[in-house]
Amino acid sequence: MTDEAAGKCSICKNLLSDPLLIPQCGHTYCKSCIEALPTAPAPLPTFQPVNRKLPRPQVAICPLCEQKQQWSKFELKYCIPNYAIVPANPESISDSVIDSSKTKNEKSSAERVSMLRSMGVPTGLAKLVDHQDHRVGMRIYILDNSGSTSFHDGKYLPSMAPGATQQPRMRSCTRWEEIKWIAIAQAEWNAKVQTPCSFYLLNPANMSGDSVEGRDFCGIDTRFEGKGSAETQITVLKKMLDSSGPRGVTPLAERIAAVHQRMKDPWAEGAKHSVGDALKLQNQNAFLVLVTDGLPTTSHSASPTRQAKMDMVQELRKLTMALPVYVVVRLCTDEDDVVEYWNSLDEEVEFSLDVLDDLEGESSEIYKKCNRWLNYCPLLHTIREGGTNVKLLDLVDERSFTGGEVAAFCQLLFMDDPETQEALLDWRDVDAFCDELQKQVDASAHVYSPLWKRHMPMVDVAQVRRVLRQDAGGRTVAPGSLQISSAHVMMAAMAVGALLLAMLAAQFLGDQAKSQESLSTHNTLSVPKGRFKGLRMLHGIASF
Repeated sequence: MTDEAAGKCSICKNLLSDPLLIPQCGHTYCKSCIEALPTAPAPLPTFQPVNRKLPRPQVAICPLCEQKQQWSKFELKYCIPNYAIVPANPESISDSVIDSSKTKNEKSSAERVSMLRSMGVPTGLAKLVDHQDHRVGMRIYILDNSGSTSFHDGKYLPSMAPGATQQPRMRSCTRWEEIKWIAIAQAEWNAKVQTPCSFYLLNPANMSGDSVEGRDFCGIDTRFEGKGSAETQITVLKKMLDSSGPRGVTPLAERIAAVHQRMKDPWAEGAKHSVGDALKLQNQNAFLVLVTDGLPTTSHSASPTRQAKMDMVQELRKLTMALPVYVVVRLCTDEDDVVEYWNSLDEEVEFSLDVLDDLEGESSEIYKKCNRWLNYCPLLHTIREGGTNVKLLDLVDERSFTGGEVAAFCQLLFMDDPETQEALLDWRDVDAFCDELQKQVDASAHVYSPLWKRHMPMVDVAQVRRVLRQDAGGRTVAPGSLQISSAHVMMAAMAVGALLLAMLAAQFLGDQAKSQESLSTHNTLSVPKGRFKGLRMLHGIASF
């Protein structure tokens, strides 16, 4: 057995501590051991322009690769935490994390899937949610209750009973009421899938003192009998939200730092490991959800300064680098500067960050991205609001899907088994695939469409068929867009180039003609007009 398989570092020969993975070769060492490796300036690249005024990056060599004379060079800053490594600790992991086999309230996988199916979740999606939530150790929500949340431009969709056919409408409310609806919906969802979650007020009652459960934060965990039923725990959350209200500013950096510190503390009294260590040991990740309507400020100012924004990004960076935490931002505002800031942050930062709008906004965005085959229903929005490990769900509002991605998404929704993916046929046989998909869609309940304000199938098979036919035929043309092959681009470029050369040649010949005519008036030798034209053509061709 190799050192790495035994949970040991090949440098210090001890159990791995803060294991870091080298992307270039895949070997893992202790963080302190990697930082102690000797470094040297990276060699200059061959056949590439180099700015010699800039300092060259410092690289180290992987010790295991060096023994094999493979010389894998890497920069320390690009090493990533290896959460898949579980140290070969002689202590029982059940001492540090919750042993799910001893929790009396925990439901079996079949029971959870059956419960989700009763809520109208398609079979494939129900199994996928149950399968993926085993990888989610917890969800943490920071609820913005700053003064600006009192503005009356929020909106929410009232809850609907499974199988309901009435056509609900989005209702207007304050931003704080919208945030409360989000918190309750997420608490109910996590209680059903039995994923622990915590809700923290951005502005607690006592900013300088210790946080008090039930007043400043509230936890939901339905795996234990001792914490009461799901209804009892959600009632405590409702009381906390009702007793709170819009006040204060938006000190996101300070609250994120406080959450980070709590994740460093033991998960229970007498436990040997912290919440973060428990996530690593069980190879799970957590989601931090920021439900906010504004820009970061300090705790002493209502102005969103540049320093406050940098502090928040730095705290998020510390959290996501130290622990397996992914970030979701749920915006409760349509203010352009706020939306622009968070969307630009999504594109710039190096850690995982997903920015969401409200249900109608996300549905409209997906339609604009030409994913019109999908009915983006409240169920999908609830799943995305809490964070998901399914990458296709994150990308659905960012770009138009290819035929293969559309087929994969339909597989996720309607397949019988997430492991085998045998529910649907090969999508390249478009007609057979869509015929089978139509059967699956017909067998599933209709869901509410926030875009069309009525209940519809979750997938429009006719739109799916159109996308698959375009992609199966070698084209990926989305509605309202045109994608041209590289050969067409090359031909067009050559045609434009030829046209420009012809225009330059004509201008040159015209200048030459004027020059020759000017000289002929002072020259005793006259040249016939037709012959001079021929000479000009020969001269132009020779010049060209």
